[in-house]
Amino acid sequence: MQRLPLVSALFAVVVAGCAAAGTPTPNPPAAYHFSWIEMRSPTSGWALGGDHTTVYRTADGVTWTASAALPRIPQSAYGSILYPVSAKKAWYAFTVSGSTIGLDHTTDGGGHWSYETLPFAYIPGLKGSAPLGGPVSISFAGPEDGWLMAAPGHGMSTEPGVLYRTVDGGAHWRVVASTYASGGRPTLPFSGDISFTGPLSGWLVGSITSTSPSLLYRTADGGAHWSEMTFPVAKSVPRDEANVLAPPVFSGALGAMAVQFEGTPATVVYASTTGGRSWRVAYRQRAAHDLGYQVIDIVRAKLEILAFSYDSGSSDLSRVEGAAAAIPTSTLSGHIPKRLLPIGTQISQLDFVNRDDGWVIIEQDAGESPPEVLRTTNGGKTWLRV
Repeated sequence: MQRLPLVSALFAVVVAGCAAAGTPTPNPPAAYHFSWIEMRSPTSGWALGGDHTTVYRTADGVTWTASAALPRIPQSAYGSILYPVSAKKAWYAFTVSGSTIGLDHTTDGGGHWSYETLPFAYIPGLKGSAPLGGPVSISFAGPEDGWLMAAPGHGMSTEPGVLYRTVDGGAHWRVVASTYASGGRPTLPFSGDISFTGPLSGWLVGSITSTSPSLLYRTADGGAHWSEMTFPVAKSVPRDEANVLAPPVFSGALGAMAVQFEGTPATVVYASTTGGRSWRVAYRQRAAHDLGYQVIDIVRAKLEILAFSYDSGSSDLSRVEGAAAAIPTSTLSGHIPKRLLPIGTQISQLDFVNRDDGWVIIEQDAGESPPEVLRTTNGGKTWLRV
């Protein structure tokens, strides 16, 4: 869930599935069960527990501590998300009673939390007393400027959204765009994942319906209005097969994003030197044996590309690196043994902070057991449970 502008580039690509057998080595039992993780360095990071109601933080990359009890979280709360701003600051959002978003905020690493609510009631054009739904994503472009995307209840044919904004560090929030209209046209195309790089410039990835591909939109007025962005595709690949996987990551005018083409299947990493106004193909990764799925983690944006590619057929982890303007080279880096990724599990998230330190979250397809976390400190040569 990387949303802050950073300085260099890492593209991590995982093609996950049933891995080939590896050589058994001792591995400690899982100590933590995280549903989501974001490391800000090899030693500092945040995680959301498998129960979605416990927030963890680490200051050494090894030991994780549950934060002080989050205030006023009712048993009926659901749809929680965690957004770290820094090593000490974070936001935790969830749905209360189907009609209100609860917001907890810490500035001391989880030692203390402040609480506020955002009701759906005052959204222009929204009808109904208790629409189900919840927070989708949060993004801060600085200490004062922040946005929160919420999704009221809906059917398969729509993906409604409501975008809130704060300009005083979260003390007050107001609706700046919505797919609901009380006259005129809606000012938001759909709900989705947001990322803002400044008070005016932001990005949105989402779908018009639950079965349509994910599109990329941009705002230049702080989220009040949005326009669709385009990018080049191969002539042999239909554009409607393209799914933008996450908002672009930027360092100044340098940006990167990943797009998955379902029919090929392949994932293409795009680079921009114009702040996202135009894009070009930097690297293309085809899925092994046309099987499995791909999880992309773009940690930082720069012209140099560093990628990790996991082959579901061989369990090999390859490192792909080189200048974005040239053809990157691929070398074998490591593998994830089958004993750590057995049948019935899938990789739900990959989070690398550099070419050596990375984390993987593994979940059961049916959710019958809590998720597990693996860590590597040597680029994927060896993995240990966290």
